[in-house]
Amino acid sequence: AGMTTNIPLERETAYDAIFDVEGRPASNPNDVPITSHRIVTPGYLETLGATLTKGRLIEKSDRADTLPVVVVTEEFARQAWPGTDPIGKLVRRVRAGRTFPWMTVVGVVKDVKEDLFNYRINRPVWYVPYAQVDNNFPLNLVVRSRPDPTSLTAALRETIHRSDPDQPVSNVLTMNAILSSVLVTERFGAVLMGTLALSGLLLAALGLYGVMAYAVKQRTGEIGLRVALGAQRRHVLRLVVGDAMKLTLLGVVIGFLVACAATRVLVSLLLDLSP
Repeated sequence: AGMTTNIPLERETAYDAIFDVEGRPASNPNDVPITSHRIVTPGYLETLGATLTKGRLIEKSDRADTLPVVVVTEEFARQAWPGTDPIGKLVRRVRAGRTFPWMTVVGVVKDVKEDLFNYRINRPVWYVPYAQVDNNFPLNLVVRSRPDPTSLTAALRETIHRSDPDQPVSNVLTMNAILSSVLVTERFGAVLMGTLALSGLLLAALGLYGVMAYAVKQRTGEIGLRVALGAQRRHVLRLVVGDAMKLTLLGVVIGFLVACAATRVLVSLLLDLSP
C-alpha cells in the first residue's frame, strides 16, 4: 500500500511543477520545463508496479530531517540530463516568490502514464517523498492485493476509521475501472475492428467454398472419367485441393502485402502498439 497526491490518469485536479536543473541554464528563455508533480509515501511506487531502472525508490528513511531526494521517470531524465546518468544530479521546483531546496535524484523508473489528457505521449514525472514536503493536497490511498480489490472496501474503511474516526473515505475505485473509462474509445475501436475482421474472414470462407463447389461441379465429367480410368479418392482430392491451395496461397501473399501497409496506418491510430 502507499499514498499519493494523484493516481495515474485521475480525472480530478492534477498537479504540475516548473523545475530547474542545477548547472544547466535554459538554452531558450521561452522554454519552461514542466513535470507532473507527485508527492508519495514509501511503498507507493512498488504498489503501482513502477519498474526501477536505476538507483532506488523512496524509502522510510527519507524523512523531513534528511537530504531531500526525488525519483524521476526516464522521460524526465532524458529532458533534464540527455545522454548522462541522472543519479546524484540536483533538481528543484520553481515558483515565483518562493525558493525550494535542491533535491538529489536517487532513482529512475520507467515512464508512467500520469496525465489523463496527455497519456498518448510520455511526460516528465517526478516523485517526491511526502515526509519532505509541506503540503495540503488531498491524498489517495492505493492498495494492491491478490484477491478481488473490491472485496477489501469495507475492511479498508474500518482500518482507516480505527486510526481516525473523522477521516472521510470516498471515490473507491479500481485501476481497471479507471482504465476502462479512459480507454473506452480505443476499446470500442478495437472491438469494431475485430468484428469487421471476423466478418471479412467469414465472407472469405463462404466465397472460397462457393468458388470451389462451383469448380468441382464444372469438372464433374472430368472427375468421373478419371475415376473410371482408375483414379483413387485421394487422387481426386489432391487434384481439387491442389487447385484450391494455389488460389489460397496467391490470396495470402496479396493479403500479407496489403496488411503490412495497413498496419503502418493502424499504429498511428492506436496507443502503444508496434506493427
